[in-house]
Amino acid sequence: MQERLSAHGFCPEDVRHVNLVVSDMDMFNFVNAEYIKFFGINPPSRTCVEFVLPRNRHVQIDALCSRTYANELPPKHMHVQSVSHWAPANIGPYSQAVQVNNTVFLAGQIGLEPSTMELAKEPGIEAYLSLRHVTRVLQAHGLVPSHLIMCTCFLRDASLYPLCKQLLEDSIVQDRIDEEFSYFPHRNTTPASSLSSPPAVADALFCVVPNLPKHAMVEWHFCAVTCKTKSEHCITLPEDYISKVTITCSNELAFASTCINISEHTSPKSLTQIVVSTQQQTSDILKENHKGCLILMTRVFCLPDQSIAIETILESKEEDGFEQGSRSGLFVVLPVKKIIDGSLYMQMVAVL
Repeated sequence: MQERLSAHGFCPEDVRHVNLVVSDMDMFNFVNAEYIKFFGINPPSRTCVEFVLPRNRHVQIDALCSRTYANELPPKHMHVQSVSHWAPANIGPYSQAVQVNNTVFLAGQIGLEPSTMELAKEPGIEAYLSLRHVTRVLQAHGLVPSHLIMCTCFLRDASLYPLCKQLLEDSIVQDRIDEEFSYFPHRNTTPASSLSSPPAVADALFCVVPNLPKHAMVEWHFCAVTCKTKSEHCITLPEDYISKVTITCSNELAFASTCINISEHTSPKSLTQIVVSTQQQTSDILKENHKGCLILMTRVFCLPDQSIAIETILESKEEDGFEQGSRSGLFVVLPVKKIIDGSLYMQMVAVL
């Protein structure tokens, strides 16, 4: 990771958010011991999830970085380091949130009881607490759930999906700032009623993974902005698939997502063509309104038996200079046990 950062002119202090993937959650403490050596007193926000990593890989990291220019305020890092009733303390070397201009990157949250730092005894309570924690961190920045630009819910059991979906919907509908838990209670933010599109949960990713920190049943991950615009676009893909791409933009970043139901008989080559075509068409849509737009990263959530084939073909394209092209950016393939309501889900992050 250090080599990759240096090659692009970045240093560890420029990293704002990290997605940490391990093949076995029993490695959590060992990985943290090495991870803490890399970052200083203000580490990036982070999610940590166990995935079915292919090719005998044990750890995988992808990260978002940004530079701070002379006319900009430095990033703001939020830490919860003491026992409280507000939100749980950090259980690793990460920040609960990092604010960069109008964007807030939040760490993943699990259902810990803040006063004891123990997991709730029932999965349903875990689901409620984990969402409450991440919402309170969001509120600490004067924001509410309608400011979400990206939402991912990692589950260990698919049976928790209806409850988690309902909890998120209720949170968005209520969409209010609890002054007791707002660090900037008088901050001028965009109310849900004035957003260009109504609050919705349809764009959230719900997926089943093998394990989570402390063997939790649910982990929520949010990214939010102070103001946004949202649009939906239908694209035609290889093998006659049609997909809806949802694009949400702030004044500096764009997040795009789509969920596709792929037939189990689709060949690995066609599957990869679908992935590449989706990303390229999304890039073209963004460039119609943002000429300097550049997709930084595409995270591809798929089933384990699809992941190796997609990675192999994408790597062959990289050898031909595909990754260095202005339209492609980095592809990160993430094999999960199950994607709710689909078999392939893509999240794209672009700078405008």
